[in-house]
Amino acid sequence: MTSPRPIAVIGLGYVGLPLAVALARHFPTVGYDLDQDRIAELRTGHDRTGEIAARVMSDSPLTVTEDEDAIAAAESMVALAKAHDSKKQLHVFPKLAPAALC
Repeated sequence: MTSPRPIAVIGLGYVGLPLAVALARHFPTVGYDLDQDRIAELRTGHDRTGEIAARVMSDSPLTVTEDEDAIAAAESMVALAKAHDSKKQLHVFPKLAPAALC
């Protein structure tokens, strides 16, 4: 039996991270963010926005990454980006299947 394809959450800010952590409780989930420092912090369990406690973050099965290739195989994607960052985040989309953007 094959493993289910993950859900990808693009943008791990104060909205995206809690969504990704909640989804990861029930589905394979990968969280993507452009900010390598943010990813490094999250890997240690630290959420600078204060939305997710360190213990919750460290206990979560959520996978976080700055590698856009890691989200290419996702079953579904949710993109959340600050208005001033949206053009930076959207550079990921050309690599994804056109149907993923519908």
